Amino acid sequence: MTHLFHGGLSALASSLVLQMLGTDRSGQPAAFAIAALGATLLAGAAWLAASGRRRLRGEIGVSREAVRVSRAGKPTELHGRDALESGHVEVAAGRTVAVLSTEHLRYDVEVEGPEHADALLTATGLDPRQRRVQFSRRESGSAVTRVTVELIATMMLSVAVYALLEGPRSQLQLLLLFATTTLLALGVGASMGDKLEPSPIEVGADGVRWIAWFGVKHFVRYRELKDVVLEGRVLRLVTTSRTHTIDLGDTPASTRDAIRRRVETAWFADVPQAALELLARRGQDLATWRAKLTELVREGQEGYRQATIPRVRVEAALEDPDAPPDQRLGAAIALTSTGTPAQRELARKRAAELAKSVADPKLAQAFVEVAHDRLAPRVAEVVGDAS
Repeated sequence: MTHLFHGGLSALASSLVLQMLGTDRSGQPAAFAIAALGATLLAGAAWLAASGRRRLRGEIGVSREAVRVSRAGKPTELHGRDALESGHVEVAAGRTVAVLSTEHLRYDVEVEGPEHADALLTATGLDPRQRRVQFSRRESGSAVTRVTVELIATMMLSVAVYALLEGPRSQLQLLLLFATTTLLALGVGASMGDKLEPSPIEVGADGVRWIAWFGVKHFVRYRELKDVVLEGRVLRLVTTSRTHTIDLGDTPASTRDAIRRRVETAWFADVPQAALELLARRGQDLATWRAKLTELVREGQEGYRQATIPRVRVEAALEDPDAPPDQRLGAAIALTSTGTPAQRELARKRAAELAKSVADPKLAQAFVEVAHDRLAPRVAEVVGDAS
């Protein structure tokens, strides 16, 4: 498709030059033919693009041996699981798509969210370490940018062409000249619009990648990362040497939060365990322990988490059934004592849910009291001693 598009632009540009410089007998017939070829190539590129975006209802099934793809009006396709070479997730325009690729085919499977896409990729047996998620950083603004650039390109090229045009032209020649100039300007404008658009942010297994203005490429490895902060439409990646600011544009708040959570989850999976033993009570009384936990996890005044343990890791410690009981209790206390009111409420609800699933009765009782914000010192100290 890309080759057709660029071939069409080249043909239109050649035709335009011939129309401006040629005479009735030298250049004009060739200019007509080349212009027709360029228009045909552009039409073909547009048709391929439209066909690629067409959605077909169907289903995908995964067994131990194969992946079955059934689509409306198409025969069922079977692929051995080892035929799948790669898979990733794309989030754009309110849609989440799990992309499965073989050597020659690509399947875009629309799902409810990144978590469902991950579940599908896991079921197919694709290595999670090779998995990445690509988030669009623009929504409605993309169309505005494209149309504006195309209009400007059309006006500038039209002025340049008619300023350089010499000699009389028939109505047919002027009509062809106008059509060629317009098509070429729209194509060039569309190409420029794509380059002006902010690149998607790609969250991989080893780091975060994006392209800033003027094509400057950025890549932040998780091992360099110290903090992840979402402030409105801006994502800040705090590293050991600097703070990277990524404008997420007019993407929905849910998508921006999904980007933050995805970066934190991948970061946590890539970097060795933090000093989670600092969550343990270690002989401290409840008041001292709570104050220490709050200091460990509390965010800074400007949203920068100057914390020894990032919140995402504390959440993981709370969920880890193999963690020492007092560390899990410390995680629950820290999460219900810091963060936004919504985060605290969510942590209390999770503590109440965990109280019903843990086998340790002392830890279960402590979770219940944390959920109701009335943890007693004697209950906390018993759980601490049990570990």
